Amino acid sequence: MNERGNSNEWIGDSELGQRFPAWTFIPAAGVVVNVGAMGSHAMIVSRELGVPCVASVADATDIIPNGATITVDGNAGTVTIDALPA
Repeated sequence: MNERGNSNEWIGDSELGQRFPAWTFIPAAGVVVNVGAMGSHAMIVSRELGVPCVASVADATDIIPNGATITVDGNAGTVTIDALPA
């Protein structure tokens, strides 16, 4: 459950945003992507929506399991796994 009260499943691989730009309109409290940089689509749209984004997190989609609670700190560029799914 994210801070906006939405229960979201992980939606796939890191290139989903590259191939399907509309993914960024899925309600999210933060965004973590395997690839990208300051000018990437994920970073730009996250900034426009006012949600934190951390890009270039190698293997994020392999390391963060579905249903995990995470903290995304866009200023520090860190992602912390707070709780694993039961």
